[in-house]
Amino acid sequence: MELTTLCGTEACLVMYSPNKQPPVVWPSHNEVQRLIERFYQAPEFELGDLYEREDFQVARST
Repeated sequence: MELTTLCGTEACLVMYSPNKQPPVVWPSHNEVQRLIERFYQAPEFELGDLYEREDFQVARST
C-alpha cells in the first residue's frame, strides 16, 4: 500500500462487508493481528498524540 511506502510506517486494513461475509484484511490475517496487538501494547506516551484524550481512552478500553 502506498501509505506504508510514503510514510515509512506499518499499516493494516480490516474491511467489513454489509453482507456479513468474513472481513477482508490486508496485508495478511497474521500481520493484522500482530499490528493490533502491538497497538494495544504501546505505552500511553507513544499513542497520546494520536487522539484527543477522551478518544484515546475509548480506543484503549475496547
